[in-house]
Amino acid sequence: MAKVTNTARSAILAILVGSVAGCFDGAPGSSDIEKALGENLVGGPGQAVLIKCLGFIITKKVKRAEKNECVKATGKPGYVCTFSVVSEVVSMADGASERSGKCEARFMKASDGWSVAFEL
Repeated sequence: MAKVTNTARSAILAILVGSVAGCFDGAPGSSDIEKALGENLVGGPGQAVLIKCLGFIITKKVKRAEKNECVKATGKPGYVCTFSVVSEVVSMADGASERSGKCEARFMKASDGWSVAFEL
């Protein structure tokens, strides 16, 4: 069995600590983004964000959201996040029942969870 040097141990520890630290940076996670979009669909900012990134269609339900990256917003509260989303939609143009796309939106922490803003 190979002997692990102190340098190798230190490198492995640094990678693990960095990975875990990224999970607790204060930004919303995928489930937070999915919930914030889904709770604000009817006439709210969630619908506006999804229209912007999926096209002029009405989203009935956010099926899945996957966070790509979040950075602290500059000059405004919250985080600007890029994410992928899959939504159940109503489209008069092509009758599609599901659309997916890459989106960008600003999310703010509230007392009851995360909310999505109309603008970045």
